[in-house]
Amino acid sequence: AATRYGQWRARERGEPVQPSGLDRAAAEELIESVLADAPAGRVLTPTEAQTLLTAYGVEVWPTLPAETPDDAVAAAAQLGYPVVLKSISPDVRHQPQLAGIRVDLRTEATVRESFESLSFRLSPIDAKMLVVQRMATPGVACVVRTAEDPLFGPVVSFSIAGPPTDLLGDIGHRIPPLTDVDVMDLISSVKASPLLDGYHGAPPADRAALADLIARVSVLADQQPDVASLEINPVMAHPGGVDVLGVEIFVAPASARTDTERRFLR
Repeated sequence: AATRYGQWRARERGEPVQPSGLDRAAAEELIESVLADAPAGRVLTPTEAQTLLTAYGVEVWPTLPAETPDDAVAAAAQLGYPVVLKSISPDVRHQPQLAGIRVDLRTEATVRESFESLSFRLSPIDAKMLVVQRMATPGVACVVRTAEDPLFGPVVSFSIAGPPTDLLGDIGHRIPPLTDVDVMDLISSVKASPLLDGYHGAPPADRAALADLIARVSVLADQQPDVASLEINPVMAHPGGVDVLGVEIFVAPASARTDTERRFLR
């Protein structure tokens, strides 16, 4: 343990991450508006979550709700084919065997057929909550999270989506402010990270783009203590970059941080 600690102390610390194109004022204005309306806090709407992440240079792929087959067809036409149809119910997210998604839908007929079959499949658990989204580039699905810990303050987490996260708890954590070395170490800290380097002939993902996303999220978490929790799931990492396909953000009044200076002196 002492040897590992000495190695950690001697390693290259890197430079603090400083992503470009941030609009902290816009983010604070949004959060203040939400908390003025809901003093106890609440989950942001998809539009609000997209606005908050846009202020930190993170683009979220839009989704359109679909309550009927006609809604799904109209959404697909608006977004452009090919599309995916998926349930955003938490019950489905944590039960992969339910297969609450249909991918690579390229025609109106396949959208209608998929809506009917998915609605029928999910109706017993009342988990339809269907949305339409453009088909993303295939890649490695990842999860990026932040949480406001009462002891440590902001904590940033990274993992590979699916069984590594849900079943094995293969999740890395770091406490902002982060350096560029911290971000790359966070990505490599999970046991499933070799999947990002190509597996069974798959092309390697763009780790630099993934690192940029994590850096931006870490700055958001450090600057916005009222963001009680944030989950970007999934982030699709592929050779051409990263696609942010889903996000959930909860804001609530934060207690005063007492550890700011100590975190900067790490």
